[in-house]
Amino acid sequence: MKSDMNKNITKMERQPKVSSVSLHDWLAKTSLPKPYYKDENTILFCADCTRILPLIPANSVDLVLTDPPYNVGINYGEETNDNKSKEEFIEWARKWFIECRRISGTVLICGQGRLPDYAKIEDWKWLLAWWKPASMGRSPVGFCNFEPVAMWGKGTSKSVDVILAPIIPDVSIDGHPCPKPLGWGEGFISIFPDAEIILDPFAGSGTTLVAAKRLNRKAIGIEISKEYCKIAVNRLSQQELFNNPDPSGSPTIACKCIKNITNDKTKKLLDFF
Repeated sequence: MKSDMNKNITKMERQPKVSSVSLHDWLAKTSLPKPYYKDENTILFCADCTRILPLIPANSVDLVLTDPPYNVGINYGEETNDNKSKEEFIEWARKWFIECRRISGTVLICGQGRLPDYAKIEDWKWLLAWWKPASMGRSPVGFCNFEPVAMWGKGTSKSVDVILAPIIPDVSIDGHPCPKPLGWGEGFISIFPDAEIILDPFAGSGTTLVAAKRLNRKAIGIEISKEYCKIAVNRLSQQELFNNPDPSGSPTIACKCIKNITNDKTKKLLDFF
């Protein structure tokens, strides 16, 4: 069983995309303010996304991939309020959600506890799955080892709807209360092989931006916290992350760190397959 699975995984691996898009040209066609950070592959704005998104032209982005605040009282910094009433949260989400749908043909949003709230704005088209073996999150049946990711808009016929990305300690994202692993970003971006420009309006520690850069995609990030922007820029400046990026970015094996796992429970789960 394990050898057959490995054969399938090999077939699904993809080389990073060679993008023909110039972010310099893209930015020049907009009325956006000067970015906090810019390189050949990435633009990062340090601002409230509800102010930046309306300035981005319609249908100018191929994929929105984001993990918004959960509204559970997490302290993301003085600039944010993560303790809104249900009604306040939906109205706040409506502002940026509608803009994301205008800007991109495909929107992916993580955050299982809030997905029913987003569905009140617009029903999702499909639920994708993030499989995170050995995760210590809780569910009604014990430990939660997966999270749904809702998709709105256009899908693709070139992939699968599940990614594997274990949560692995990463010192480069210290300082953010709930960062996503790099394999999360690489996996979901790779599900959409034709997406050249990726947008994350809640960029946080920069996982989506780093993943896009490693896969030779272009990325636009918006993050309200200057502290988190500093973390993201530090990661984007670590050249060793991009010299030899893992070429797979596969929706099945999405995280290079799998090869170096030290968690025994995770190893046993992976060996089983």
